Amino acid sequence: MLIRRTLVPLAVCLALAGATALPASAGDPDAALPDRIAASASTVKFVDISAGTTHALAVTDDGQVYAWGSNSKGELGLGTVDSTETAYSRPVAVPGMTDVVAVRAVSGLWDEVAVRAASGWSAALTDTGQVYTWGGNAHGQLGQKDRATRPNPTRVPGLPVITAIEGTGTHMLAVAADGSVWGWGINVDHQVNASGDDVLVPTRLPGLSQVKAVAAGWRHSLALNEKGEVWAWGSNTRGALGLGDATARSSPTRVAALTTPVKAISAGRGYSFAITATGIINALGSNIDGQLGLGSDDIEVLSPRAVSVPTGATQVAAGTNTSFAVGPNWVYATGRTHDGELGMGEGRLSKVANLTSFMHNPALASPEWTIVKAAANQSYGLALTSTGTIRSWGYVSDEYHLPLGLGVVDTQSTPAAITQIFAPPEFAAAPSPTIAGGGTAGVAHTAELGTWSPAPNTVTYRWFAAGKPIDGATAATYTPTSAQVGAALTVQVTARTLGYHKTTRTSQPVVVTAPASDPAPPDSTQPPGTQPPAAAPPGTQPPSADGFAAAPLTIAQPTTVATGKNLTIGGLPAGWTATYQWYRNGKPIAGATGPTYKITAADAGAKISAIVTIPELGQSRTIKAVTVKLTAKVTAKIKAKSVVVTLKVPKPGAATGKVKLTLTKTVGKKTVKVKWSGKSAKTVTLKSKAKGKATVKLPKLPKGKYKVTATFAGNTKAAKATAKTNYKAT
Repeated sequence: MLIRRTLVPLAVCLALAGATALPASAGDPDAALPDRIAASASTVKFVDISAGTTHALAVTDDGQVYAWGSNSKGELGLGTVDSTETAYSRPVAVPGMTDVVAVRAVSGLWDEVAVRAASGWSAALTDTGQVYTWGGNAHGQLGQKDRATRPNPTRVPGLPVITAIEGTGTHMLAVAADGSVWGWGINVDHQVNASGDDVLVPTRLPGLSQVKAVAAGWRHSLALNEKGEVWAWGSNTRGALGLGDATARSSPTRVAALTTPVKAISAGRGYSFAITATGIINALGSNIDGQLGLGSDDIEVLSPRAVSVPTGATQVAAGTNTSFAVGPNWVYATGRTHDGELGMGEGRLSKVANLTSFMHNPALASPEWTIVKAAANQSYGLALTSTGTIRSWGYVSDEYHLPLGLGVVDTQSTPAAITQIFAPPEFAAAPSPTIAGGGTAGVAHTAELGTWSPAPNTVTYRWFAAGKPIDGATAATYTPTSAQVGAALTVQVTARTLGYHKTTRTSQPVVVTAPASDPAPPDSTQPPGTQPPAAAPPGTQPPSADGFAAAPLTIAQPTTVATGKNLTIGGLPAGWTATYQWYRNGKPIAGATGPTYKITAADAGAKISAIVTIPELGQSRTIKAVTVKLTAKVTAKIKAKSVVVTLKVPKPGAATGKVKLTLTKTVGKKTVKVKWSGKSAKTVTLKSKAKGKATVKLPKLPKGKYKVTATFAGNTKAAKATAKTNYKAT
């Protein structure tokens, strides 16, 4: 059972609000953060959360990691290893941890007799698929080839591109972009692989492929593949693997009892959840504290059993002995609750035997926001709202363990919003970056950094033309091409250094111009500066910048827009010499360098534009794009009192779209619309897999002659089309 410690209030109360750091005390190092700013959490949007035993992590939409709680093993990533008498009471930005998409605050190793966090630690996944770890490392859970504690985030070597991470206890799992699974850390119960020894470096797990998600329990592991199958391995003392028994498995074994495809999995201390594609939650494993939410006194569930909550569940957070189920506009909670662990208020649902079932948590429902993710651990919970704020609740044992992030030493029995964070300052860049090179196409241009304070550790570059990123242009220098003449060239500089937010600055634009032609030699018979201008050839107009700017340049489309037809540039004054470059959706079309462009099937639905350049002026103009919609063909034929509708759309446009059928009859000199089974029209959707064809039965009609009209409404790649056919009812 959990050994509780009596709450010891601080002599100096920790304030929840305010713009300054909290007063210094034995349990309050927040005041020792002079290089950070106490800011409102409303200025940032969090996108991921994770609850460790005595510390927590979150990441913002711009990739900055925040940490709070205990730092006894350096698990906050702040560069220090503090004693157990030190905890950070509010979220603090982790230096250097930017461009992150997911975080995991990992529990320590727990006894069956007493709580002892052998090593709290943390992990983060970047947007480039790299994994960083920091904190305690007694069992190699950091994946760094040793057992040394690391208070600073360190990249895990030897991994391919990773798309998902999960960790708990002291082992870690990672999913690679190719669908393989990698693991490392403690392995006493074969929760990593069959060796049984601690795994100090990332190791690929055999027998798993096409995996899209993993879940790491206390001493067991789960994997979910693209087919919706669940595989399980490791400890199985109370049936956490869902294999119908309590026998451990040393290698991944398919959970055959989960016959419906699964879309999400989670794992806690000796128990697991699987959410089917239809939103049904299945629970399995230990139920000593009612954490499965089944309302049953069974202390173990060996095979998956459905939980009674509304369908449509999107996530289940499995902790040590509490669980939270999240669905659209609802959150349910279950498990042990003595001191507000479920966030349902004091005195609510105190644990009685094993009769706890999932119950609706009204404190986590609001018309202003919804919960999109929950996180659970030993004695507290976190919730991430749709607005990017974090709410926390639960038991606080003392001033040395503050995982709620609220800036106070007090148990919180209902969810409270984290309102303050310690954000790092941004860089200052004065002057801002500039571009050196003159703007001429074919000439190398260099990004001048400007003056940054403090000096950055790393700098990255991204070049843009006309506001669009240039493929592969990520070096400090770039040479614009002739196709970019007339476009505005800019460079985006991103700087980073420890203790500060990454900062991005964009240079002022430089317009790309064509290279100047060599000037004609002067007439030696005239004094310098008196040569007359060259006469223009008969019937021509000498080019001028004003004339070029005023020329009504357009792209003319043919009446029938089909493959092989031409788009033509018009409006250029007679006698002017120009160069051309055509573009499809902003990208240059190879070989398309004349005043006309022949339409291809690849142009269906695309925006076609062109840049016209007058070399003599060194100036260019972009002609407004036209969207090419190719001609579609719809046919309607009567066959056996049915109308067969066929739609043909030029490749690569799909033969798909809505076709409306109408019936008309001529009565005297009037055309009368006839009801189609009670409606004025019949609409049918034609699909590519049916080769754009459908057969529709005609309604019962009085004798006479009728006209059937089929109208294709058009789609993004093909224009509207109509077909008519006659029908004689006898």
